[in-house]
Amino acid sequence: MRILIVGAGAIGGYVGARLLAARKDVTFLVRPRRAAQLAQAGLRLESPLGSCAIPSVRCVTATTIDGTYGLVIIACKAFDLSDALTALSPAVGTATAVLPLLNGIAHIDDIAHAFGQERVLGGQCTLAASLAPEGGVRHLNDSHALTLGELDGTPSPRVDALASLFADAGFGAAASRHIRLEMWEKFAFVASAICMTVLTRVAPARRGDAAHGRLAAPILSEFRTIASSAGFALRPMALARARMILDAPEPTLADLIFDDLRSRAIESDRFLEDVLRHAQRGAAAAPLFADAHAALRSYRDTVHPA
Repeated sequence: MRILIVGAGAIGGYVGARLLAARKDVTFLVRPRRAAQLAQAGLRLESPLGSCAIPSVRCVTATTIDGTYGLVIIACKAFDLSDALTALSPAVGTATAVLPLLNGIAHIDDIAHAFGQERVLGGQCTLAASLAPEGGVRHLNDSHALTLGELDGTPSPRVDALASLFADAGFGAAASRHIRLEMWEKFAFVASAICMTVLTRVAPARRGDAAHGRLAAPILSEFRTIASSAGFALRPMALARARMILDAPEPTLADLIFDDLRSRAIESDRFLEDVLRHAQRGAAAAPLFADAHAALRSYRDTVHPA
């Protein structure tokens, strides 16, 4: 199966490196600058689960896509999705499966609108990684679980086949009949961590901070209400896991959020907008997320004026 990965950043690079190490047929869709970097240095992965170096990496750009692919994995930043969908058109055929590995919920509708819902799978991965200045990928924890499924929850041969493909590459891969719910449950801790970080200006990993103690529970409660208004009842175990992540001394999540806030294109802003959009649709109150969104907009306009 020909596999096209959109983006060779932290997540796309990690997934691609694992698949390439397992001798899968992988091509990256990247910008010319990243293509040149990969052509010169290859792709290196440093991971506690096993490092690898791929000396030769096949890349295409938006103008050089060479036909359709059996699987397209979308692993770009949220703010790059629109351009990516336009570029991807020649790569998506009638039998192509499109698997996004993005945080949030809004991207599903965007991708389905571009290519048809029948081609789109739901997916989420539990993986913390960053891109080193020289272009290599650093795995920041010891997890790389990946779950995927049909959006309507039905079992399917293609999902089972893709779960096996990822398992062959060493992932803790599983087919799910509740992938939309699992995406919401992952988004619970991602969005809540962003909200808490913006409101307190303190990393979620710094335990003992009084503001965190007061905010973790109401932020998660607010998110749970929003998810419920969208038709997804978050399970107690998932909420407990989200609370544990917010409370635990886990610097990687905080570091990734602060790195995003320092960048010119702030992805966290898109995630808060996603939460508020669903709150508005479901007539759910979201004062904490609204305050965080306003504060983040003010910060962005001050630090990165247009």
